[in-house]
Order: sequence, then structure tokens, then C-alpha cells
Amino acid sequence: MRTQAWLYFLLFEAGSYALLTLLLRGVGYDDQWTPDNTITANWVKAVWFLLGHLLLTLAGYLALSQRLPQKYRAQALPWFGRSLLAMLVELVVLMGF
Repeated sequence: MRTQAWLYFLLFEAGSYALLTLLLRGVGYDDQWTPDNTITANWVKAVWFLLGHLLLTLAGYLALSQRLPQKYRAQALPWFGRSLLAMLVELVVLMGF
């Protein structure tokens, strides 16, 4: 059962990352080390990514906790925390640090 939960978690994170990178494709600079680069465009991209991922995570958590039986609802909260940690890792990958 835990292997299946990790698989669903990884699928959710990969799907949310792919969706958000598709939506934020035209925002910011791909190469951050250009001389005329400013932090503003990349800051906007980072903030929109964080807000979008948080929205997807909250929606997923609420949908999951509605469908789970009462005795299993407490087990969904640690996955919410893992998703927030994964969000930071995905942000680093997105920005190309």
C-alpha cells in the first residue's frame, strides 16, 4: 500500500510540475546568467509557480481527504507536508540553479 501511495504522490508531483511549467513557459528568462537579466521576471515566475503549486496541493489534499474514510484522513496530512517540500525542490529545478 505504501508503494502505491508513493507512486500516486510522484505522479501528482510530476503532473503538477509539467502543468505549471507549461503555463509559465513565457514568463522569465531561461538563461539567468545573461548581462541584461533582471530578477523581476524570474521573481514573477517563481511566485506564480509557488502559488500555483500550493493551489494544486491544497485542492488535491481537500479532494483526497473528502474521499478517504474517517480513520484514514490523518494519514493524508504528512503527504501534504511532503508536497510542500517537493515544491521547493521543483522550484530549484525550474529556475535552473
